[in-house]
Amino acid sequence: MELIDKQKIEPLLPVLKVLCILSAFGTTALLLFKDLYFYEWSEKKETIIYSIPMVFLFFYWMKFKLDEDHTFDYRLIGLDGLVIFLTAVRLLGLLFHSGHVLFLTYTFLTTNSMTFRIMCVPMILVTAYFKIFYWGDFVTPIVGAGIALPLVHYRKKVIERLGTVANKT
Repeated sequence: MELIDKQKIEPLLPVLKVLCILSAFGTTALLLFKDLYFYEWSEKKETIIYSIPMVFLFFYWMKFKLDEDHTFDYRLIGLDGLVIFLTAVRLLGLLFHSGHVLFLTYTFLTTNSMTFRIMCVPMILVTAYFKIFYWGDFVTPIVGAGIALPLVHYRKKVIERLGTVANKT
């Protein structure tokens, strides 16, 4: 069941996609400006290399979500929303998982766009470097992937069921 009938919103999709891209560049530029203007290099290098690219990827991912067949299915929106929520919770220091690994694993495995996947690879490598070599953290990446993989599996099951239902009608 879709929350919004995709056919009704179809004319707006090109505008929404442009807004996603503008949000990706605009938000990233604002955060980069803030870091470059207000902080010393030792304080900002981690944010610029590790955190700001995730903001860009989030909005870029949203653009590709609009291209999916079942974009507005309540179960898929719920799963994506849960991933975003659990990723954002890490900003507050709550729970003991890597929000980066959770988001990157989930989006890499559930987004069909090769462009998006290619953009994820450098961020996956940066995340692995920071987590393992810079901070010596092996636990939170494993927990983040451990949260993401069942959600990916469940999402694939939902899409299979949606495909089966569509074929029957």
